[in-house]
Amino acid sequence: MKRSGDGMAILAYVLVSFFWGSTYLAIKIGVEGMPPMFFAGVRFLIAGSIMLVFSVVRGYSFPSSKSELSRLWLVGLFMLLGGNGLVVYAEQWVDSGVASLIMATIRSLPGYWSTFS
Repeated sequence: MKRSGDGMAILAYVLVSFFWGSTYLAIKIGVEGMPPMFFAGVRFLIAGSIMLVFSVVRGYSFPSSKSELSRLWLVGLFMLLGGNGLVVYAEQWVDSGVASLIMATIRSLPGYWSTFS
């Protein structure tokens, strides 16, 4: 007998797989017409603006101290420039399917997620 949440969990998995996988295709298409870092910057500016508006509408609080902001700025810099920036740069030469397989393989390595907890 299925529980009521199973269908939603499967739907969530399918949606995450689709959107996460299509990200690499969108990057490949984007870097064909724009410089890689400019494309990544525009992409994150749009996404960040949408998330900021959503957060304000929902009434979420924002970091207020300088120490919180400096830590978040540093983490964001490394994640966007180091993580995604290098993928965007590499997709000038690597197919999007290969890039997504490499990233999925890296994220499935033992101990990968434990480094973030």
